[in-house]
Amino acid sequence: MGIAIVTSCPNGIVGSYLAAQKLMSAAKELGIKAVSEAQLQVADYAALSAEQIEQAELILLVGSISRSYPALMASSAIGGPWRRRCNSQLNC
Repeated sequence: MGIAIVTSCPNGIVGSYLAAQKLMSAAKELGIKAVSEAQLQVADYAALSAEQIEQAELILLVGSISRSYPALMASSAIGGPWRRRCNSQLNC
């Protein structure tokens, strides 16, 4: 697929949304297919599906991610030290 982008702002207002939009725009300019999830504390957000995470060649986790991602542990897009960090910090 390309890139799966997950952004989150500790304040949960607009930082995560703006970051996701900028990264999506940059991916589009480079001709890279991307999907995004902007975690917001003040509103509901559309979460990435397990299928979207599994199909990603690269996963960008930006900010203080608040949701558990069991699908990350099965994904080939994350590995090595990042897999261990994901497991300990994100409860993947």
